[in-house]
Amino acid sequence: MNSKDIIAIPLDVDERITVGYITHKNVKNNTLVNTYIQYLKETIAKELSSL
Repeated sequence: MNSKDIIAIPLDVDERITVGYITHKNVKNNTLVNTYIQYLKETIAKELSSL
């Protein structure tokens, strides 16, 4: 994903998507998982506040 040939283009659509995650109830999340979940929450909150 660090190539100059790959670029991100935001979608300009009115559709809504549902974002979620599934965890195993007997397995504790590791640091990477918790970091990703926190990033998702922050990104979603930022997007919602701009509506």
